[in-house]
Amino acid sequence: MRLRNSYVWLCAALIFWGLTFWLNSSHQNSAERWTANVSKRIESQLMLLESEKNNLLQDRSKWLTTNHWLYEIDSNKLIRWTTHQFLPEYSLWTDTFSVKIISTTRGFFLVKKWQTTSQRFILGCIPLLQKFNVRNKYLRPVWNEDIFGISKPVLSESFSAGSVSLPMAEDNSIILYAALERNFNLESDNTRAAIVFTLGLFCFLIACFRFLQTLHHRGWYEITFLIALSAWLIIRWVMIKLQLPAVWLDISWFDPQQFASSWFNPSLGDLFLNSLAVFLLCLYVFRYYSQFYVVKRLSGVHENVRIFWGTLLFIVSFYSLLFPYLFLETIFHNSSLSLDITQTLELSPLRMIALMSVLLGAMSAFFFIHIFNRLLIRLFERRLSGYLISLTLAALLFIVYIVVSERGYWVCLCLGVLFFPFLYFSGFSKSLLQASNSSFLYLFTVILIFSVELSFGVRKFVVEERLENQFRFANSYLTDRDQLGEFLLSEARQRILADNFVSARMSNAFLTKDPIRQKISRYYLGSYFDQYDVTISLFSSLGEPLGNRNAVDLSDLLVSLQSYIRPTPYTGISFFDQIEQSPERRYFTYLPVHRNDVLAGFIALDLKQKKIVPRQVYPELLLDERFSAYLRNKDYSYVYYQAGNVVRSFGDFNYERDFERTWLERPTLYREGMTANGKLHVAVEDDTGAVAIVSGNAYSWFDQLANFAAYFIAGLLLMVLWIFLIFFRSWRTSMRLNYSMRIQLYISLAFMVPLFIVSYTIQQAVSRANDRQLKERFLSEAMVLAEQLSAGMDEAVSASLDQNMELGNLLVNFVRLAGVDASVFYPDGSLRYSSQPTIYDQQLVASVVNPVAHDQITKEGVNSLILDENIGQLNYNAAYVALRSSATGLLTGILSIPFFESSVLYERNQIVVLSNTLIIFVLVFIFFAILSYFTANWLTFPLRMVTSQLGRTSFSGVNKPIEWNSTDEIGKMVQEYNAMISNLEKSKIDLARSQKENAWREMAQQVAHEIKNPLTPMKLTVQQLEYALAKGELSDEKAKQYLQTMLSQLSVLNEVASSFSAFARMPAPILQRLDATLCVRKAVMLYETQPECRIDFSAETDQAWIMADEQVLTRAISNLLLNAIQAGKPGQVVSIQVSLHQEKHEYVIVIRDNGSGIPLELQEKVFLPHFSTKKSGSGLGLAIVRQGVEQSHGTISFESQENIGTVFFLRFAKVN
Repeated sequence: MRLRNSYVWLCAALIFWGLTFWLNSSHQNSAERWTANVSKRIESQLMLLESEKNNLLQDRSKWLTTNHWLYEIDSNKLIRWTTHQFLPEYSLWTDTFSVKIISTTRGFFLVKKWQTTSQRFILGCIPLLQKFNVRNKYLRPVWNEDIFGISKPVLSESFSAGSVSLPMAEDNSIILYAALERNFNLESDNTRAAIVFTLGLFCFLIACFRFLQTLHHRGWYEITFLIALSAWLIIRWVMIKLQLPAVWLDISWFDPQQFASSWFNPSLGDLFLNSLAVFLLCLYVFRYYSQFYVVKRLSGVHENVRIFWGTLLFIVSFYSLLFPYLFLETIFHNSSLSLDITQTLELSPLRMIALMSVLLGAMSAFFFIHIFNRLLIRLFERRLSGYLISLTLAALLFIVYIVVSERGYWVCLCLGVLFFPFLYFSGFSKSLLQASNSSFLYLFTVILIFSVELSFGVRKFVVEERLENQFRFANSYLTDRDQLGEFLLSEARQRILADNFVSARMSNAFLTKDPIRQKISRYYLGSYFDQYDVTISLFSSLGEPLGNRNAVDLSDLLVSLQSYIRPTPYTGISFFDQIEQSPERRYFTYLPVHRNDVLAGFIALDLKQKKIVPRQVYPELLLDERFSAYLRNKDYSYVYYQAGNVVRSFGDFNYERDFERTWLERPTLYREGMTANGKLHVAVEDDTGAVAIVSGNAYSWFDQLANFAAYFIAGLLLMVLWIFLIFFRSWRTSMRLNYSMRIQLYISLAFMVPLFIVSYTIQQAVSRANDRQLKERFLSEAMVLAEQLSAGMDEAVSASLDQNMELGNLLVNFVRLAGVDASVFYPDGSLRYSSQPTIYDQQLVASVVNPVAHDQITKEGVNSLILDENIGQLNYNAAYVALRSSATGLLTGILSIPFFESSVLYERNQIVVLSNTLIIFVLVFIFFAILSYFTANWLTFPLRMVTSQLGRTSFSGVNKPIEWNSTDEIGKMVQEYNAMISNLEKSKIDLARSQKENAWREMAQQVAHEIKNPLTPMKLTVQQLEYALAKGELSDEKAKQYLQTMLSQLSVLNEVASSFSAFARMPAPILQRLDATLCVRKAVMLYETQPECRIDFSAETDQAWIMADEQVLTRAISNLLLNAIQAGKPGQVVSIQVSLHQEKHEYVIVIRDNGSGIPLELQEKVFLPHFSTKKSGSGLGLAIVRQGVEQSHGTISFESQENIGTVFFLRFAKVN
């Protein structure tokens, strides 16, 4: 039935996949339909924009709650706006249009205009594609998903080959062109194809499951596993070859740019799918490995090859322990993802998928470690020396692998050497599937081991990454130029040439030129160039110096520098190639300044790097991804040595005090770095002997402990899932957890739940407090600057100075001291001055203040506030403070300070708080978990003691009372038990007397019956002899016949007497520890040569230690074998199968025959002393067997079917 169902599901899968192929091959009109859909969406967005505009006209208080970008202009002056992300150009204000497409460096926008009065109108803006001149992790192109969905077309205002037109107005008067990808499919088509293919895959998996279920129920476990493995490999090969599901789903999980390690793991999503499949296969092996043929045969291997198999199993165990470590290594080396919680708390889908892959790998490794160690315990039971030899050999081979591969897997080796013997000696692995304290402690230990392994792995790979970055930076610092500085200098050069103020000042011979130097220094050369001594020289159009410190003509200056400077990739910028004479970096550029196409003069910039480089602040937001290395290096300290002297240094680390010169002679500093004074130092030396040393923060043990705690908690969550499954299983099977396990769980929950609640509450409270303190600090800095600016502006007014120039001077001086950027806006919201004008020049934000801040300050009278803002993907806090005149109190401006690193600072605070919380939680949990284990054992000890004593209570043995010196509940129970024992002893005496009388009565009846049987023929023989003598007819032959008859009957009497005598005189057995396998084997050898039978013997283990009397046990098995032979059918060879196996805590001896069986109505009497199913015999054989087995504290039972055979079961407790 299952096999037929599998065919049905397979046919369904083929139908779905055929439909998928049809969907993919019938998309010729995808572009046209996509265009129609986009047009409908644009029309819908315009209608929404129209609706919001109407709402604003009716209720102007809703301006700050709209979802679209709207601007109100009155008399060509902006009076209201809903966003400061973008501001349409001024030309649109005066232009006449209804709907228009605008294309700027900021992207493509759809703009709609409504005239409300003769002088007032409203502009509505819908972003189609937002892009930026700078490209980094924050600034990426953003397509409007409400219009384009998941498509990312290339937009253009002109037609090109492969483009489609997008009408933006009802009359098709406005058209935008979009170029689609070559293999483009409509989003809905992709969705349908993905759904249909997924349904087909689901049906195929069900078909495979049904087929595998059929094989499994037939007992073909190895074949089931191999076919499942083959099916998985085939499915994955097809998915990878067809690039499924990445060809349909544009998600980062299946993006090779995010992760790719091999053809089998081309993306992180594929790694997760492979991890899940390996986990399911391992789960099947874990569940049914004991049924595998290889496993069954393993215990019977010869002594000479046990070491080989043991070594092999240990090697595989070491590699299994290495498995999750390899997952970490793969993710760290093949992606930019970090699984270190001390670096980032980002819970992105990619990071979650990576973490789940690692956890699946850890669970798979645990399954295999459990299996291999169970096999090792079975292989080396009572053979400690062989176990240790195999472990030593495997460890040595693993060491060889580590050394040869140079992979550094030492932590896995150490953990394995500790963990594997722990499993052998503790025996915890035997109770994994049982709800007990041992299973809890076993899982607890496993979580501990894997958490330590993963935390060491994270440490290793993070340190490797840091070393690589530091060595790369040291090489670039020693040999390369300042690439970022060259790029920024080129940008500043272009902006200076385009500055009308500079050209006007240069062309006017009567105006002082100092404002030009001030503006270039403070406005165009930002904080990044604080590491350089900048000399700004001005020259007339004839090359004559204009107020320079060095009165040298431009021509003479250029001639003197010609032999030293070399060109850079940027036009007009040169660098000094004179490292041997002056190792500091130095750049030179000069700019011809024109005014109305007339040469007005020249500006020369000479930048020489300082010996002590200050820590400059340059917004990460403005850095192109080409200079991403700068971001990694900004937290480094570094020094440049030449001839043993410090040429220049940078950073907080004091090399003169904390770095010993003798360390420069250590080879490890140049090869693998060294850690000292909390820093990780690396060094690079060039051919001239110059040494560059780069120092970064060392990876602290606190960080490693935080990662250990994080992975430990992840393991605890999995253990909670296991406990839930145990409860669910107990509920379904009506099984109850044992008392000690319930105590363990209750104690664990009693401290874990409050601990979790308290930890979470403290973490949230501290995080909120840190967030509040951070915002208060931002606001305090902003208010201090506002006070200084207000005072400076008042002084400038009183001194009749240029207010804008004075404002710029005050702002630049403050922001360079505070390490922040700031902007000042006019009261109407327009930009007045900014210390970082690049943000506005590149249109990252509009040159207007945040509308919320403007509304709060100008209308609500708020003096200061903090707002959450964003540019691209960067979220940050911005502080706004009102600037007021001290004389009039009127609003003179609005100060804005964007704290671009606020999200980083907040995340760092969160990391510190969370790390401390996790560490404390885990340490307290470990302490209380261990405490609860011993507490549970202590609380349940009296119950275990009473249970053990009750288990030994019997009529045949000596029952001793329990000594318990307490009057608590346990003491009362012990008193009741002792009273029961006393009553039991009295009952046992009475019962023994009664049983003895009954036994003698039955024995007398049996003796009389057995004696009467031979006496009757004896009496008849004597009477015949007497009759013959009386008649004189007694011949010698007859006399001899009578005598033989008498002698045969006397022999029967003798046998009867001997049997009853032996039964009555059976001595008490001498119990001793013996190997049941050896006893059974000896008994089998007595009969295996009998021609009328065939005996097969098998044992799961070579040694089965029990407490019994060897002679009694051998005699009992011999009697059972003899009974089996005698119960054979006439003319048929008796087949007897003898086996020995383990069930939980006891060994079971099974004797199975194919004889005539015992009728159902006689099965209750087989152990009675006087009963026999044979025509002759005393009927004491099975009675003797039962007596011997029970005296050895064993049990005997049987199952029998008439004409089929009988099976006897002898059970004995296992002893160590």
